[in-house]
Amino acid sequence: GAGTRQFDDLATLAREALTGWLKSRGIDSEATVEAIGPTAFTARMRIGDPRRPDFLAERVEVRYRPRLSGIEVLSVTLRKPVLRASYRGGKLAMGALDPLVQEFLSRPPPPGAKLPRVQVDGGVLMLTSDYGPVRVTGDALIDDSQLKTLNAVVAPTRLSGSGFAVATGAATVRTATRSGRFEL
Repeated sequence: GAGTRQFDDLATLAREALTGWLKSRGIDSEATVEAIGPTAFTARMRIGDPRRPDFLAERVEVRYRPRLSGIEVLSVTLRKPVLRASYRGGKLAMGALDPLVQEFLSRPPPPGAKLPRVQVDGGVLMLTSDYGPVRVTGDALIDDSQLKTLNAVVAPTRLSGSGFAVATGAATVRTATRSGRFEL
């Protein structure tokens, strides 16, 4: 009916706005909007080659607030995201996300700007390097521009390079920021 058509129209508009914004930065992406309202939307997201995405999230939940100057993003929650990255020759690369990372690094937010709260639930980082692959799974919360919590598990890893070889079992990393203090 009319309600389904209205949702489809809003979902198409939201999808095109997001993927169009990424495309204008040279980033191939795909989004499937699952829900949209006046203050939030939920979508599935892929960035990079469809056969081997650099970023994939089962669910992206964005809360926002309309402003006269545009939309203010309040929070982003990533559920089961997977990020493929590499660290080679002393440089970190995130594939199709590199133009976006460079843009943000070249224009840091003004002092005192309130950045969105970012929560990662069930994330996976697959990092390739000159020394071997590393797989990290975990959860994180960034709020008020600070890493508030990180609970991560590094899978058993073998790294080797000129004159060294290291093999580790699984490792757990837990961090928290409490009362302005960082605890590891």
